Order: sequence, then structure tokens, then C-alpha cells
Amino acid sequence: MRKDNKHAILLLVIMFVIALTSFVSGDSGNLSFKAKPGGDVRMDGNNIVWMSYNNGNWDIYHMDISTGVETQITHDSGTQGNPDVWQNYIVWQSNGENGSRNFDIYLYDMESKQEKKISNIEGDHQDPIISNGKVVWVDTEYGERNIMLYDIKTETLDKVSSDGAQAFGISFDGQVISWMDARDGDFDIYLYDTSQKTEKQITYGLGDELDPLVSDGKVVWMVSHNGVSQVYMYETKNGYTTKLTAGRDNHRPIAFSGDSVLIIKDDKLVLNDVNRIVEQPIKSPSGTIPKQAFLYENKVIWYDGKGIVEEKVSDAVKRGLIAENDGQEPANPTPTPTPSPNNKHSASDKDDRDSSENDKQEVNGRILIRYDRDNIIGSQDGRMTMKIAAGTFDKDTYIIINQDSQFKGDGYLCLTPVYRWHIEGNVKPQKPIEISISYKNITLNHNPKKICLYEIQDNEIPKPITLKIDHQSNMLTSTVRDNGKAALMIYNKEFNDTEKHWASDVLEIIAAHHIINGYEDGSFKPDKDMTRAEFVKILISSLHINKEDIQAYDINFIDVPENYWASEYINIAYEKGWISGYNGKFNPNDTITREQMASILMRAYKDIAAYAESSSDDKPNLSDYKDKDKISPWALEAMKEAVELGIINGYNNELSPGRNATRAEAAVMLYRYLEKLGKM
Repeated sequence: MRKDNKHAILLLVIMFVIALTSFVSGDSGNLSFKAKPGGDVRMDGNNIVWMSYNNGNWDIYHMDISTGVETQITHDSGTQGNPDVWQNYIVWQSNGENGSRNFDIYLYDMESKQEKKISNIEGDHQDPIISNGKVVWVDTEYGERNIMLYDIKTETLDKVSSDGAQAFGISFDGQVISWMDARDGDFDIYLYDTSQKTEKQITYGLGDELDPLVSDGKVVWMVSHNGVSQVYMYETKNGYTTKLTAGRDNHRPIAFSGDSVLIIKDDKLVLNDVNRIVEQPIKSPSGTIPKQAFLYENKVIWYDGKGIVEEKVSDAVKRGLIAENDGQEPANPTPTPTPSPNNKHSASDKDDRDSSENDKQEVNGRILIRYDRDNIIGSQDGRMTMKIAAGTFDKDTYIIINQDSQFKGDGYLCLTPVYRWHIEGNVKPQKPIEISISYKNITLNHNPKKICLYEIQDNEIPKPITLKIDHQSNMLTSTVRDNGKAALMIYNKEFNDTEKHWASDVLEIIAAHHIINGYEDGSFKPDKDMTRAEFVKILISSLHINKEDIQAYDINFIDVPENYWASEYINIAYEKGWISGYNGKFNPNDTITREQMASILMRAYKDIAAYAESSSDDKPNLSDYKDKDKISPWALEAMKEAVELGIINGYNNELSPGRNATRAEAAVMLYRYLEKLGKM
């Protein structure tokens, strides 16, 4: 027997329901059942099927709407349940006359009166759906929950879900099968296109994506993010994903046909037009949330568990508008979307969810950004969020967020889809926009500190833009100032001379962030001395400083001409106050000492200390080192701070402050510095 479950999604085809009006007078029809339905009913054209408990047994019943004739289809001693109907065929699940633990799927031809079992393999087969000459169901076997597809014409049976599936809540429109799958822990939405014979995962959310419904190759479902349940749509024809709802209310789709989705919005009903992404209030004749509802052409059919009432969609919408306007008829009601007659759709009982979200609106796929308040918006899968502070724009603006396929490039491992955002009208933000992307619940075979947030540009090498990393929340953050695309990726860079070096692990992480690239021959030369220009270059590169943040790029040193390879980085560091030089010179080609490096790092650290971690109470002390007296007076305070923060550790109780720093030592000190800033 079927148990009520918020994940159980039933699909019903409404081919012809005008005959319902023969049972009562007026525009609406009311039809009752002699054998009381247990659970949900399913419909197709003139046919209604359901399961009912009579004479101590669950059996399948059928009614022809045009004649009102009600017929008991099964008379077995076992449990028969979860029927569906298409044209002259009925399918259901049965555990046989002996009442075995496992169920099988049976197909019944109402014309020939022939019945046969079609689940001819081992397993527990349940929840059948029939449409367009095909039957789909869930087979539970060996710990998996797989989607099975049976073709009535060819009498062939295939498993169409991939290995490891944990499928629940099937929806089927005759071509596209959709379901929610828990194979990775949380529920994500999958689909299988019977014409293409391909399975596809269409959501990668951090929480659960639930309750898929399919119509005309489009899939709608519910996703909860930031405590609010919203409805999204995926179009198989073009691969587009659209957010259909917004606001502080919870939304849950219960019926879908053509361009119309019937949605429970907290404790009310709305009808959503998926093309215009607008909604209208709609109300059942009883004024309550129905047990099920069906859309067909310009009709809506309400089922309260006892009987069926059918009426025009426009009448139900008018009733909803009057209720919303305190009993007054609206002067200019919004045109009502027209459902399609070609698909099955149903609704299960209301599922309450508490929620809250920033007040935002979405019109025609565009997210409205209020200029006078803080806005938080996100991608469809919940992995990417954008924080837009009040005053970023000088007027209300629209932003569109889409998801593209993963980036493919030599050496790059893409962990997320590529997120693409567009500011309508190419309006330029007056403040940076913060973007964050999460790698939560993504299986990693690499050190997570290699993950980098990249800006993706057409025909260009991906640009790392990570500004902050929080490995506790699995989130990487940066800022953007225009339209763009971004993704989380790992860049694998190995050097041919560092495998057994003491700093090899750190060097791989630093290289993964494109801070130090090595030489053309594939080497890193870890023990070679680092120059002053080289160190300033890798420091500026590691912080991804925007040129817009620097007021000037004037030539500041007489030995750093404009065409010098590191002039831009040196001038940025000077403008920031991190370097000063001596007698108008920077001496860029001189080797850098360990105390010089520590001094530059600590100036930079203090400049952005608002984002830095506080040092531990149990911190090392400069007095612990036997060569502390060799530190130059001008570098003493910086060396003390660097030691306390753990940025410089020394060796054998010696800091060697005046010794030239090697490339490996510079990389390790920079790595520790970036860790303290939450950037590594």
C-alpha cells in the first residue's frame, strides 16, 4: 500500500474532462466514487483509476467518466496499488495472491481484458507511471533504487538510471523521465530522455531538490535555499534553467501542464506562467488546499479525497483574485495561462515549510536588485551567491544568473558549473560585488587548498581571483565589477625538480594558484636565490589586487623604468606603502634577504589586517632564537611579528635574518602569510 510521502510525485494525463459536466448542471462538475479511493487518483481522458480497500483487500478500480460506470479491475487476495492509466491500458503494482514482500508491475488491456506481469526481473517494483506506450517504475534491488522503462509495443525492459541510483518521486511525460536521486546524500534532480537514451543530472545543490514534475520536455522542481523553498524549471531542448518564484514565501509545485504550474505558496495557491514568470492567485471551490489538482487545456480539476470538481481555470483564478482583493472583483485581471492537454500532472497533500528570504522579485528570468538595500541572490543550484550592497547601483537594476557546462582545459579540473551573470543594460556597479562559490559535498582527490576561484573569459586563460577561502564552510570568495563568468577549479602543476624537496607540498599549492609558475624547462629551481623584484611580483599576484584600487602607476624608482618586466607590481607595492627603496632606487635585481622579505610581508599584513586571523595566545617568541641579535634594527619589529604569527620559523633555533632567501623559502613564507589572511 502506498504511504503518504512528500517525495512521491504522481503524474496524470487529462485528455478529455468536459464529460464530467454531465453529472451536475452548470459550468462545473462534481463526481463521487462508490469505492472510496485510498491515496491518490490518476486520470487520462475519460478514464480514472484508483486503489480502494474493500472486503478486506486493496484492489484497483476504474471509472469511465463519459458513462459513470465504475468497475473493479482486480480481485486478487494480494495487495494491488498505485495504478496509472493511459488510453486503454492500466498499470499497477501487486505483491501477488500469496502476499509476498516484493511487488511486481502488471499491465491490463481494457479492450482485450488481458492482464500480464511486465516486471520480469528480480527486485521490488513500485510506483508505475504509463504514458505514450511506455511504463516506468522504481526497482529496489541490492541497495539501489533504479528507474525501469518498459516499451509496450516491443515488450522490452531496460534499466535507464546509472549505477548507484537512489531514485524517488518519478515523473514522466511520455518522453522525459525525471526523478529526485539521493545517491550523493542529498536529493538532486535527474532526468532521462527516452529519445536520446541519455541520463543527466540537472541540479548540484547543497541541500535537497524535491518534487519534480515533467511537461512537454520541461522539468519543474522545488529547492530550499537560505530557509526558503522556491521553484525552478529546466528545459531539455536548450538546457536553460529558470527560477520561477521569489520572495519570502515557501513555494511547492503540485501540477504542471504546458506553460502553467500550479504552486502551493505557503497556505495559498498560485498559478505560474513559466514563459512570463508571473503568478496569479487561484482558489479551489472549497477555498482549501486540495489533496490533488490537475491542469488540462483551460480546465482545472480539483480532488479533495472524496470527489472531483472540474471548472475553467479562468473561474478559479477569478475566485482567487476576488479573495485577494477582499471580495472585490479586479478591474483588469492578468490573462490566464493555458495548460497543455498532452501531459499528466497531479498534486499531493500540502507540505508545510517555514522560511525567510531577502525581499526580491524575479521578472522574465531577471532578478530585481533594489538599489537602496542590501541584496543577496544566488545560482539555481545554490553553490554560487552574490552579495550586492546598498548603493552599488544608482537605480533598481536586473541581474540574470545562468549555469553553463564545466570548463575544460589542459591541467584544469573543474569542480562546479561555470556561473554566468549579466547586469542588464551593461550598467556599471559603483561598488565591487562579492561572489562566493561553495565546494561542499564535492568529492576531492586533491588537497582542498589547491582549489581556486577563477574568472572564465572566452578564448583566454582562466584568471584566478580568489580573495578569501574558508575551508570550514567550504567557500571561496572574490569580488567582481562587471558581467562575467566564474567557477571553482584545481590547476595541477608539477615541477621536475621538487619531488623530494622539503617544500614540495607547499610549492604545488602555490603553483595551483598561479602565484609561482616555474621555468620553461619544467623546473622550479627551489634553492635558487629570490630577487627583490621576483618577491614583490609573487606577493602582488597572490592578492589579486584590482588596478581600479590603485590611484596611480607613476614611475617611483629611477632603476625601475616603465618597460621593466615587474614595474607594474613594484609600483603597486609602492603605492600601497609596502616597499620604500633607498636613495630613490629599489634595486630590483638584488637578492632579497629573509628579514627584508619579512618586513614587506608584515607591512602588507597590517594593511589588510581587518581580514586577518588573530594570532594565538600560545605564540612563539623572538627570544627563542639564538641569532636574534643579528636582526637589523629597522627589521626588528617586523621579524618579531612574523615569528609570532608563524610566518617565519627558522631552522635549528636560528632565523638567519641577513641570509638571502631561496625561492622555496619565499614560497613557504608567502604561503603561511596567505593562510593567516584566509586566502589559502
